[in-house]
Amino acid sequence: MKITVYCENPEDPAYEKAIGALAENAEIVLLPAATCARTIKSKAAGTVIYFDPAAIPEEKIVDLGSRTQEPWGVLDRRGAILDPAALIHSGAADYVGPALFK
Repeated sequence: MKITVYCENPEDPAYEKAIGALAENAEIVLLPAATCARTIKSKAAGTVIYFDPAAIPEEKIVDLGSRTQEPWGVLDRRGAILDPAALIHSGAADYVGPALFK
């Protein structure tokens, strides 16, 4: 499985550690959130996509997720999302809260 994460700091090992806890042996690609809009179709094709709400506002996450055919979710390291169920209702396949990052 290949997982693409658009995050605040791709150099931070906490993202790989959290994803590794969810999906052993996954190929993980960490990309800066600032590149998301222009690279989501090329770099994230054929992957599960995760967005970091510390770097991308919730409304933008829902918009980006709705424009892709790939399954997507949120890695909410800081607990920024107040209603994770609303993301699932908006099409997210997964929500990972701050507990996994501890």
